[in-house]
Amino acid sequence: MEVKNVVEECVECNKTLMHVFDEKTKFENIVSSLSIYSPQMMWIKDLDGKYVFATSPLVSGLLFSGSIKNTLGKTDLELAKEHRDKPSARHHTVGAICADSDQIVLRYAKPMKFIEQFMVDGKPLVLDVRKNVVRNTLGEVIGTVGTAVDITDDFMRLNALLTEDDMPDRFKECIRDVLYKDYLEAEDGQY
Repeated sequence: MEVKNVVEECVECNKTLMHVFDEKTKFENIVSSLSIYSPQMMWIKDLDGKYVFATSPLVSGLLFSGSIKNTLGKTDLELAKEHRDKPSARHHTVGAICADSDQIVLRYAKPMKFIEQFMVDGKPLVLDVRKNVVRNTLGEVIGTVGTAVDITDDFMRLNALLTEDDMPDRFKECIRDVLYKDYLEAEDGQY
């Protein structure tokens, strides 16, 4: 299911619950439920790159920060350093080797898509990352919002296919053009 559809379903669900909860309870319940029960990596960061919202899969599968509570108020670099400083940590490049895609999204202030590659505890991780800016009620940019899906297996299979020696170069180029297109651009040009 696409992120857009999930958001639309959440909005519809929220509308049906509006009469049950007061505004503060409603917001806290939705945020808490998303943080704990969402199967997808999702987050919101402020303009300083500090997490103000994070889901459990992000905490346990990428940041290794121990808990949502320990994640909030910290940046990727702070969380990565905390993890790398643990005696049990293996090769871990989250927050160390990639371009700061948050800054790119803030610069252009529009939805964007990235393929981000890391080593996470000694294992490769490739994520299809979607990001956008977050605006306040005045329309001012106040941070970024993002989601990530693990595409490591697909990415590795594609790269293995493209490195086969007995495949003609022109055929490899065609496969790369067709298969990477899905990861690198959407039909509407937004991601």
